[in-house]
Amino acid sequence: MFRGTSAYGVLILLGICAVWGADPQPYRVDIAATKDSALNEALKSTSELLTLRKSAPVGPFGLIGRARGDVERLKAVLESVGYYQGSVSVTIDALPLDDPALGEELTQRPRAQDARVNIAFDLGPLYHLGTIDVMGEAPPAAAVSVNLAPGAPAVAADVLAAAERLRRALQDDGYAYARVDPPHAREDATQHLLNVTFHVTAGERRQIGEIRVTGLESIKESFVRRRLLVHTGDQYRATAIEAARRDLLGQSVFSRVSVHIEPAPDPNGRVPVTFEVRERQPHVVGFTGAYSSDLGTSAGVNWTKRAVSGKADALSLSASVINLGGGTATNGIGYDLNGKYRIPDWKSARSVLTSDCGRTASVAGCL
Repeated sequence: MFRGTSAYGVLILLGICAVWGADPQPYRVDIAATKDSALNEALKSTSELLTLRKSAPVGPFGLIGRARGDVERLKAVLESVGYYQGSVSVTIDALPLDDPALGEELTQRPRAQDARVNIAFDLGPLYHLGTIDVMGEAPPAAAVSVNLAPGAPAVAADVLAAAERLRRALQDDGYAYARVDPPHAREDATQHLLNVTFHVTAGERRQIGEIRVTGLESIKESFVRRRLLVHTGDQYRATAIEAARRDLLGQSVFSRVSVHIEPAPDPNGRVPVTFEVRERQPHVVGFTGAYSSDLGTSAGVNWTKRAVSGKADALSLSASVINLGGGTATNGIGYDLNGKYRIPDWKSARSVLTSDCGRTASVAGCL
């Protein structure tokens, strides 16, 4: 079976099999609390010792490996909220993870006995923001969008959000291909400050170029273009394009509308924009049913046809039968018929005309 393998190699293979085949090591976790409840929740949700304790059992050496991974994961959480000198300590059965005796301690303990895992933190000083610089080609108005104040806690999420605000401000000011590099942070360990620099490459202001619409089936492209809130030749503004996307999605005929911006300008220096749409099912059929102790049973059916004329108009028909029996106050079977036709952009943009007609009667009253 082990042809060409030394006896020493066989022993190693057997040892590996023994480790991987070890029974799961049950354990419980005690994690220290900080004075920040939000930080406590973040630490708990990040710890795999906690989140995987029941769903992914591990053997003794797997437990040690999971604990070592938690040290780095939890330290990253501390740094993300400004504790750059913080430390994480994990012990198992009061032994540190680098103790040579830990493996033997776990393998020799009774199979059903929980190992005791303790997680403790030394937060150290809380870092605050120091200098905040915007370098490169950023217009002054866009630089204001960073909106970070020196002296505020050095929270990584806030710094990253500031970089995203800066990029969006540039794109909303016509700089369609503006680039904001990942923030560069310099730690001042003596003052417990984090000095942050944003480097910007704004490029040129651009106009919107050719506008394409893809994915249309039954909807007329002329209707979509008439609805569009942006046009070729407009100054590129990210918020205007997003508003146009949302306006199209607000029509009842599309289940999805996304926007694709070409990664490079066209030969005229403009930005080609593509609206990619997915149409909803053109026909919808639904059924209803209800029962009440006084009126008894009722049932109905409704049918809707979207895009009747290739626009966002819709025709809806419904029919229901009431007082089918079983109620204390029923006085004969009745019916209800209704039709509705909805026409968007009636006479003026974004006006809607709705026409209703219906009839309600009882069968007894018709006889």
